[in-house]
Amino acid sequence: MSRHLNDSLSSDLPPDAQAGSSRRQFIRRLAAISAGLTVAAPFSGSATTSEGTALEGESSKQGTDGSLVETLALMAQGEEITTVEGLAKGDELHPVQAAFIGCDGFQCGYCTPGQIMSAIGCINEGHIRSDTEIQEFMSGNLCRCGAYPNIVDAIKAAAVQMKAGE
Repeated sequence: MSRHLNDSLSSDLPPDAQAGSSRRQFIRRLAAISAGLTVAAPFSGSATTSEGTALEGESSKQGTDGSLVETLALMAQGEEITTVEGLAKGDELHPVQAAFIGCDGFQCGYCTPGQIMSAIGCINEGHIRSDTEIQEFMSGNLCRCGAYPNIVDAIKAAAVQMKAGE
């Protein structure tokens, strides 16, 4: 599995990756390690927001509730997975990240990583023909601050920017 984390690409699994680790647990562990946190015990519970969505190739692998589809990490060998930490190219933000800032598509920031990753999937999969279509695609991502109109605006702005950059 190749992973983009903090603007670097790695194609190896860490030596402590367990054969039974889910992709969600694996991504959480990588995020914790990259943030300098000590991970003493396996993660439990359901992933939401930040580690909820990852991009694989050109499509998002997202469950109907907006969470990352549960598969084993070792089953992802050879796949490229991008998390929100791997979107920017140095100091240059991804168009969706820039649009979220420009359109105030976040408030507290709790849901922002998951919203951004899902927004990229929404754009890549062509679900941008109307506000309703965007809202339906993004419906699995909850924003406790209610920034939904700004998130939709950010997705529309990013879609135009991404199309212009092709």
